Amino acid sequence: MSVDVSAQDIAQAYEHVRAKQLDWLLLTYGQTRDKLSLLTSGTGGVDELVKALPDDDVSFAFCREEEKDRSYFCLISYVPEKTNALVAARALVHSRAVAANFKAHHATMSAAKREDITTRSVRAKLRLDAQPRQRNLTQFDASDFEPQPSRIPVRADTLPNGLHARAATETPRSVSDSTLHHARTGTTPSAASGRPESPSVRKDDALPPPPPPPKDPDRDSWVPISSPTSMHHHTDSYGNGNAYPEPPSPTTTIPTIPDDGHSYYNPTLGRSSFAYSENSQYSQSTSTLHTDFARRQQQRLPPIPVPTPLPRGVSLPRKSLEERQREIESKRERERREMEELQRREREEQERRRRDRLEQQKREEEEEESRRRKEEQERRRWVAERQRKAEARRLEEERKAREEEERKAADMQRRVEEARRAKLRREAEERAAAEERRWREKEREDEERAKIERLKNIAVQFVAEAGGQEVALSGECTVQTSWSTTWRRRYFELNNETMTFYKHEADPQPLDVMRIKGRVRKIGTWKDGHDELQAIPHSFAVEFKDDEGPWFFYTDSEEAKDVLVGLISKACGLL
Repeated sequence: MSVDVSAQDIAQAYEHVRAKQLDWLLLTYGQTRDKLSLLTSGTGGVDELVKALPDDDVSFAFCREEEKDRSYFCLISYVPEKTNALVAARALVHSRAVAANFKAHHATMSAAKREDITTRSVRAKLRLDAQPRQRNLTQFDASDFEPQPSRIPVRADTLPNGLHARAATETPRSVSDSTLHHARTGTTPSAASGRPESPSVRKDDALPPPPPPPKDPDRDSWVPISSPTSMHHHTDSYGNGNAYPEPPSPTTTIPTIPDDGHSYYNPTLGRSSFAYSENSQYSQSTSTLHTDFARRQQQRLPPIPVPTPLPRGVSLPRKSLEERQREIESKRERERREMEELQRREREEQERRRRDRLEQQKREEEEEESRRRKEEQERRRWVAERQRKAEARRLEEERKAREEEERKAADMQRRVEEARRAKLRREAEERAAAEERRWREKEREDEERAKIERLKNIAVQFVAEAGGQEVALSGECTVQTSWSTTWRRRYFELNNETMTFYKHEADPQPLDVMRIKGRVRKIGTWKDGHDELQAIPHSFAVEFKDDEGPWFFYTDSEEAKDVLVGLISKACGLL
């Protein structure tokens, strides 16, 4: 169940991710079962990777995360929930092969849903912070605190001598250098100049607002700012349209801050917030803004000429009742036309809004219909793809079942053939074994007949040579009696009834006597069940008819054995 990950584009994408040229790569099976191919790659982080994941296919991803200018890599195995158990098990085995190929990974994770793969979860697997570290906000750029040039008019008499021209050209930027220096070093202007610090300068930079300026009775020295409300028309009780100006409102201005090294910038009050120490020579000459200053500055209207007031005792001629009536009717007609115009515009605006609303509704319906058609097409495509995969799986399962049946039939036929051959081989071996047994049995019978004949001849010969003596044969042999487990070398004398054993030839006292006449049942060898005689040459056993156990003998030669066996057999009547 190995998987092939040797494609050249996979290796190139892997090296690009390691070299920080890519953020991730994605591998899928495609139409194969044991070969992975590169589906896509990108630089958009984990969010882009999640969007590229296929819906129903098993895939493997290799992504990169940054922490303190160092790269960390994570290997992700995506097995959807609807994947069958066989494919999931194969994907588990293949994930190990992919991990062995992508050796640079620091962690691995498995997911069954897209929601499980997020930047937070990947960084948690890598044991990193939840989000990449941002710029330290405690550090600031000097350009953030540079005040903009002031465009506020300055009252001339508030500036000291020699600074009129200077105030017209200088801007607060000349002040910002020293104030930024004090803000960065944490010193006050008083401390920087060697003077005692004013109580108004607080350690925590939370400066109070500047004091209000003293009232100045000389209003003519202020520069007025024109506005539509600076001229008011009044009508006297007689209906005369006598117009006279009201005295202009005093316009307050902010003087330009001089570059005297005593200004102090408070960064907590904004870019253009400045304060002065108490012993500054300009702290008492500042003024406050008028409440409608900003509104008047924005209007920038040209100044309205001030009419000359009428001399005392001179008045304009009174209007007639008809003129006043015409003016009233004209005013009413003008108001009516204005109201109609407003109503017409309102109707047009409502009609336009209704058309826009209908068009918007139509666009939304068209978009909804388009979205529905796309969803229907996507659903049909998904159903067709699912049916195609199901049909492919069915054909694959049928092919596997057919191959399994063919393999079983071939195995059965092979086993039957092997059983038939084994039976024939066994029958042949049995026939050969039976033939060999018959041959060996015949050979043994022939040997037995030849042996008996030879023993008869030997017995007849020895009896003839004995000439009627009592002892037919004497000599030495090694014997083991039925009541002993030790072999003893003995001298024996054999006659027709007994076989007597002595310690040596000159010993007159017999040690053992074996009666043989009418008592011996059989004289056998190791082939007759006496396995202990197989390793002893020229050995034989004498078995008795009673309950006594067998006696074992062996001689010095095969000829001596044949003579002894023949005489014992002759004496006990076996020949």
